[in-house]
Amino acid sequence: MVAASVQELLEQLDHEGFLPSEYSVGPPFRDDTLCLCEDAGSWRIYFFERGHEERVAEFTQFSEASEAFLALLRRERA
Repeated sequence: MVAASVQELLEQLDHEGFLPSEYSVGPPFRDDTLCLCEDAGSWRIYFFERGHEERVAEFTQFSEASEAFLALLRRERA
């Protein structure tokens, strides 16, 4: 399932058993998490660690960003 909204993504994350402490969607961002946020019309995925972000990817469409975000979280879990 490809999430079409932030709410759908959060529901999918919950359904797959990801804890909110494992990720951040929008502010506030937690240290040592994979983050997804909207910035100036694009969606960015990055790791947030000790107050610094390391950009992973950027997308113009939320659906693409959410799919990539889920894939990264799943890979970290494996």
